[in-house]
Amino acid sequence: MVVGPTRSLRLFYFPRGDLTTAVTSRRLTAGTKARVTFKATPSNLRNKESIRLIGRVFGNTSPRGVLVSIQVRRPERRWQTFRVARTDATGAYRTRYRFLRSRRGDRYRFRAVATAQAGLPYNTGASRTLVVRIR
Repeated sequence: MVVGPTRSLRLFYFPRGDLTTAVTSRRLTAGTKARVTFKATPSNLRNKESIRLIGRVFGNTSPRGVLVSIQVRRPERRWQTFRVARTDATGAYRTRYRFLRSRRGDRYRFRAVATAQAGLPYNTGASRTLVVRIR
């Protein structure tokens, strides 16, 4: 099978080379995660400064774009969505985040998640995690 989006396959079993009647068949779904890139600049900043978050979702087939959840994780907490960005027709997205209540030495972990949705022929996929440090 060629690399690509999620697909459904139908398999048939023909016993003893009989090509006229299938004894059984089964539908299988081959799922593929969305490929999501993510970049934050700068990665070291002070409180009240902002970072630029940019990335791309590959395989975007919808001219209206797809939704990408931008998430943050503090130590010992769960991932929390703080912004939802829409990609353009090429799959690119961008947003900014301003730190208002951070202290020196704080570290924030960010990621981007493209969930399975209409217009995206892939399953949910996430970017790598980026660490941003407050100096």
